[in-house]
Amino acid sequence: MLKQTLLHTLSYFLTQIGSRFVGLISFPIITRLLSVNDYGVLALINTTLLVLFAIGKSGVPRALIFYRKLEDAKYNKEIVFKSIRIVFIVTLLSIIAFTIFSMVTNFNRYIGYTFYLLIPLAIYRNIFQVYLAELRVLGRINLHNVYTFLYDSGSTVVAIIFLYSLKPIIANLLYGKILYETFFFFIVTFFVLRSLKGSPGNKKIISHLDLIKFGFPLIWLELSSVSLAFSDRYILGYLISHEAVGYYAVGYNISMYIQQLLSVPIVLTAYPLYNQLYNTEGPKATSNYLELIVKHYYGLAIPIYIYITFYSKDIISILASSKYSLSYLIVPYALAGSLINGSVPIISAGLYLIKDTKTIGKYTIICAFINVILNFMLIPWLSQTGAAISTFISFVILFVCIYYKSQKSEVPVKLNITRLFLNLVISSICLLIVQFFPSDNIVYLFCNALIYVVLYGVFYLLSNDDIRKKINFLVRENV
Repeated sequence: MLKQTLLHTLSYFLTQIGSRFVGLISFPIITRLLSVNDYGVLALINTTLLVLFAIGKSGVPRALIFYRKLEDAKYNKEIVFKSIRIVFIVTLLSIIAFTIFSMVTNFNRYIGYTFYLLIPLAIYRNIFQVYLAELRVLGRINLHNVYTFLYDSGSTVVAIIFLYSLKPIIANLLYGKILYETFFFFIVTFFVLRSLKGSPGNKKIISHLDLIKFGFPLIWLELSSVSLAFSDRYILGYLISHEAVGYYAVGYNISMYIQQLLSVPIVLTAYPLYNQLYNTEGPKATSNYLELIVKHYYGLAIPIYIYITFYSKDIISILASSKYSLSYLIVPYALAGSLINGSVPIISAGLYLIKDTKTIGKYTIICAFINVILNFMLIPWLSQTGAAISTFISFVILFVCIYYKSQKSEVPVKLNITRLFLNLVISSICLLIVQFFPSDNIVYLFCNALIYVVLYGVFYLLSNDDIRKKINFLVRENV
């Protein structure tokens, strides 16, 4: 199981590297082409798209993974079509609801007519998630990763071409995305739908209601997660300015890039594997497996946090340009909150396994409200930093609540506090060593980071018996 986890995580990680690499390349281009104010508007547009994404996919991709069995892989036509149908209808309803909301609240003054350019993007992306879920069920990880990479990276590249070649305005960026995603979506749709096969008459068919019952509670989780992580942009824009949103978004986006690069491959790998492990070997084995995943997640998260926080001003100046230099004040709080939140899907696995998605949704909703309240309290006082602190506190509260509740499930996932402290000490020692090396340009910073990674990697391997034993076993096996 550990070997399978490492292989799948590596595969997902390479995909994330590819996607995030394109994102990191486009990041300095967009920040330089757009003004700080326009970048703030773009952040509000992306947040709006996330809202439509959270509601529209309606938890159905996860329901699809949960109900599909590998032995039934060739009989998938009915459940996939039902999933697509639900996602399409809910996405349309969410667009209509958001349009009415915009008219009533005059929300269009924030993002203007560009909202209507988000409609095809929301539909394509939500249905695309159903296709990806089916590929994960079938174990076609490489094809899943190729589709994900081509979709995300291709859309970004074409958008940058439109933004650079035409007038550098947000609408042109969105036109580029629509053009590419329309083309790619219909190509993928053709190949996916052509491969589907219907079930024989004696097979149990999962109904629309089954998918809805499992998935719909996750809407609140998804929507509250978006509110928890991104509502601060709306509040910043309302209380201060779009320019303040621009500064905030740069610092927060860098933190999100890093968190997604680390957590997404692990979560995508762990979800189908711990479901399989739970069904075959029981709660105890599943708990041990998840504790190992969390241990190594924080074994990577802590040194990343220490290094990025210390060099955040240099990183932002190099990547986004010096006009965003104030954004470094956001990074310590945004990155800490993001990395802590990245472990919640693993910590909460016991709740998912007993279909207790309502509890996760409830705590996420509560913390989203707390975040909104804290934002209104702290932003007038601390501006962008207040927004980052509010989100950090809310993520910590959510983690504590989910962790406490999960300990009462049959698959508790415990944290090794001693191990976390040891990782912190090792990271700090490595940072003390590398800070004597220069970091004032991208080449020096890369070399500095490489030295840090090597130093920490050596110390981490030496301090982890399970990794050393696995490496020794593989070496002896191959020799």
